[in-house]
Amino acid sequence: MSLPKPTFTLTIPSVHDGIPLDCRLFAPKPTKTELPLQAAIIAHPYAPLGGCYDDPVVNEVAGVLFKAGYFVLLFNFRGAYKSASRTSWSGKSELADYVSIYGFIVHFLNSVKTCVDSINAGESPRIDSAVGTSLTLGGYSYGSMMAMNLPSVHNVMAMFRTALDTSPEAAIRSRALDMAKEWTRELQRKIESRGQSRQSLSTTTNNNGNSLAVSMGGGETESKSRRTSRDSRRSLDLEGLRKSMDKVRSKISPGRTARSSDEEEDGSEKYLNGGTDFLSPPAISYLLISPLVGPVAGLLTCFSKLSLPTPKSSSTEKTTGNENGSQLAQHNTLAIYGEGDHFTSRRKFDRWAQSLADVPNSRFRAHRIPRGGHFWQNVEAMRELSDTVRAWAGAGNLSEGSSMTG
Repeated sequence: MSLPKPTFTLTIPSVHDGIPLDCRLFAPKPTKTELPLQAAIIAHPYAPLGGCYDDPVVNEVAGVLFKAGYFVLLFNFRGAYKSASRTSWSGKSELADYVSIYGFIVHFLNSVKTCVDSINAGESPRIDSAVGTSLTLGGYSYGSMMAMNLPSVHNVMAMFRTALDTSPEAAIRSRALDMAKEWTRELQRKIESRGQSRQSLSTTTNNNGNSLAVSMGGGETESKSRRTSRDSRRSLDLEGLRKSMDKVRSKISPGRTARSSDEEEDGSEKYLNGGTDFLSPPAISYLLISPLVGPVAGLLTCFSKLSLPTPKSSSTEKTTGNENGSQLAQHNTLAIYGEGDHFTSRRKFDRWAQSLADVPNSRFRAHRIPRGGHFWQNVEAMRELSDTVRAWAGAGNLSEGSSMTG
């Protein structure tokens, strides 16, 4: 399933060393009832073997999720395509690259929700949105190995919350907020210009859900090879949002007048101005396509333990990775692998999957595709892969207690 033109092309600085990572964000078309606040990251295979965000399996899975109403974020690890630097021997730098994208999308989703809530507090046409946010951490091959070794969402959020103002984390927060304002403002403008009510919200973007084609970032490094791109400067009218909030407050507390300039900001306004204390964690799920387990994973990391190194510019302590797959068992997880995968035997896959499924209260599920291989060249196997992802996404990532079989 093909993807449309990306809504945003951007670079995000890696929290490891600040090098720019090339990214594409695809924004979905709102449904007739609400704006979905669910997102997915799909990481690509090993860069030295040609892996990048243009990989056909990555794009197939991403296309299915986009069609299901997800914001989809694709990126290139260091050393892949237009991303700077080179692939590391240990994989720790790449894990930090993924955490950078992780932090960005968490802040982006929260920013979109905050902007929408602020718009709905005023007199503009309402934009219904989901109550909470959700995020699927995914990957194919090497990308799935990185995804399943990520720190918990709370550790990632703490890392961004305590980062120094001059750090890559701070730049990522700022870029996510700016982009959310830009996208939400464009959505609001279209609604107002067409005089549409929330019942006809589904026509506020084009058929691909892409109303913008904006490039952002590119100023993370001072190297000669630094990429240049436009930085979007438009933002929501914060003063207008504050007035809308004051109206809501006056209705709740009739005796209260509009907030004076020296009054304390509420949580929404603090977040719109760059604060992170009011960040809400998304519901996390994992989608692993042809995950690398066993010796092959060790070879690609020189058998070192995958954990996140302490960023030089951060005040946080070392952040550990996904200890013993506990995150995979704790959250809704779907692992899909082909029976003919030549990197990992069926027996090893089955044993690995069973060990995670046997964890008490595990929410891990595996689906084995008989004709599938690691590169998914069989047309029928690729179709089953797409159908499996589509069913999983359509079922809300499968509620606890559900199962999928090979």
